[in-house]
Amino acid sequence: MTIVVTATIRPKPGLAEQVAAIYAEAAVDVHKEEGCELYAVHTNRDGVYLVEKWTNGAALRTHAEGEGVRVIRARTADLVEGPTQAVIMKPYPESADGKGAV
Repeated sequence: MTIVVTATIRPKPGLAEQVAAIYAEAAVDVHKEEGCELYAVHTNRDGVYLVEKWTNGAALRTHAEGEGVRVIRARTADLVEGPTQAVIMKPYPESADGKGAV
């Protein structure tokens, strides 16, 4: 079953672009991970946001426990305020087609 994740990262003041660049650089490798259907980095004045889509929970777990995530966390540890806030979701069946699905 497809899994969608939204993640919120709160950079320290003035560091949003630096944090976003680290995630964007990492995205190149994340896109190659088995089961990755979407890994997109977004920003606004308040933070850095990820929208992810994985083929299933096993692929997401492999990603979350993998070296790539460890590297991102190490590179951003001093640049962010607190842990990443992630929301893991599954598509609601009645809206999972066409424009109703990520």
